[in-house]
Amino acid sequence: MPLSKVFWLLSFVTLILIALQLIGFDVMIVLILLITMDVITVEMSRQLDRHHLRNEIKGEMVSRIENIEKICSNMVYHLSEQQPVAEQISFSIDHKIKAHKGAFKDDLDKIAEKMVNIENRLTQMKRLMAGAIGSLDDRLKVIEDDQEVEIYTE
Repeated sequence: MPLSKVFWLLSFVTLILIALQLIGFDVMIVLILLITMDVITVEMSRQLDRHHLRNEIKGEMVSRIENIEKICSNMVYHLSEQQPVAEQISFSIDHKIKAHKGAFKDDLDKIAEKMVNIENRLTQMKRLMAGAIGSLDDRLKVIEDDQEVEIYTE
């Protein structure tokens, strides 16, 4: 009899004993013993299922791993043939990257130089604006003084 059927039979008997305990019969010791046997049966069933599962799957997994190994070895073989081409491509890429780094540095230097020129022009413009605002105050004072004189002269 499979362990799962034994578990269900023990569980059914356990339920009956629980009902008897609730009615008033003293079957607590037998009830605890049956619950312990239920737990043991479940654990043994799990162990047995795990063992069968390992045996069934083991062969399938070994064949799949062998297939993956064959694919990987084929890839390594084909890549080893293409290695000189890959090295040439890598060399040309490195050469182009170095060339672009130099051009990029030159462009950054030009941008920095233009930024310095812009900052100098802004500083010069700020000074001119400050001078213009300062002279505007003087002009306004002269205009106000002239208007005061004209007002009193009339």
